[in-house]
Amino acid sequence: MFIEEIIGAFTGQNRRDKHRSVATGAILGFVGGAVAGGVLGLLFAPKSGAETREVIGDVASKSYHTVKDKASEVGDKVSSKVTEVGGKVTTKVSDTYNQFKENFEEGKRDARKVARQARRAARDVGDIVTDAAEDIGEEVEDVVEDVNS
Repeated sequence: MFIEEIIGAFTGQNRRDKHRSVATGAILGFVGGAVAGGVLGLLFAPKSGAETREVIGDVASKSYHTVKDKASEVGDKVSSKVTEVGGKVTTKVSDTYNQFKENFEEGKRDARKVARQARRAARDVGDIVTDAAEDIGEEVEDVVEDVNS
């Protein structure tokens, strides 16, 4: 028990339990007061039992219809909001996918462009090396001719 209290103090569980206990007590107090008030109202009602039951039935019926109408309104609002949010999510996902696809295609185009530039640069380097090799070859031939002469 003592260890549980210490752990509860560190984790905040004691505080949550206390708040839950207070809330439960308040709810039970409210419900108990409402029931007691209803019973006292029936005991001291100036009307006969049949009349009182009729009034209670009318109030219950009106309350039922009011709650039903409000629940329907809330359901409609929630449904509308879910549809709206779903549409926004669908649009955002679609936009993100299209942007990704566009960026991917652009990346492919850029990669092809860089590859073409690299091929051209490789050809240019090959031409430079070939020209240099030819020049060196000619110079070697000139030196060999000079040595032979």
